[in-house]
Amino acid sequence: MNPVVSGGSRGIGKAIVEELVNEGYHVTFTYNSREQEAQDLVLQLGADKVRAVKCSITDLNDIEMLYGCVCENNETIDLIVNNAGITKDNYFALMGIDAFETVIDTNLLGAARVTHRFIKKMIAQKFGTIINISSIGGIMGPEGQTNYAASKAGLIAMTKSLAREMGKYNVRVLGVAPGFVKTDMYAKIPNQMKVKQLEAVALKRPAEPKEIASVVAFLASPKASYITGTTIVVDGGLS
Repeated sequence: MNPVVSGGSRGIGKAIVEELVNEGYHVTFTYNSREQEAQDLVLQLGADKVRAVKCSITDLNDIEMLYGCVCENNETIDLIVNNAGITKDNYFALMGIDAFETVIDTNLLGAARVTHRFIKKMIAQKFGTIINISSIGGIMGPEGQTNYAASKAGLIAMTKSLAREMGKYNVRVLGVAPGFVKTDMYAKIPNQMKVKQLEAVALKRPAEPKEIASVVAFLASPKASYITGTTIVVDGGLS
């Protein structure tokens, strides 16, 4: 099997790469600036099981290069996991419009660019799965994250529409919307704020990255063969 995971060098993306390798996939993952972390992951899992490709999902030339790496010798593409994303949080009135545009360009348009380049391949081969990593932020709309929430809500809508278009080609399109997850991003939140946030979570704790990755692996598997067009919320009861 031949999957692609964008933003796979750390956090949720890294956990997804590890989980897919455990499931027997040979994974190509992208990174943008975290080269050392990407190479460490290749060493950890083995170059025979993973491949790291430096790729900015805002750059069409990089995405074309990624496509060439993955589909060389006319190989099939089984799975795309659109995970790469960024945050530039601030209250909207104080946020530069460039911060809004950058987050949309990466989180939403980046996923669209990658998907668009590979989608005709999936149509031709008449199978494949696309999983978009959204966020509970795209459903609940937290303060100070209008740009991030808009980008992740856009992914949810894209998932629904694209699933309707692609079903006749036996291509499934799904989303996963995590809540609070123990990542580098979460670690930067002040402890007092974390305590307050977790009061609203039924399970009273953040998710481990592997708990998100296991849902992704399930959705990618034949066990989820009749699931498409929906976004699975994995938030510990926050919403």
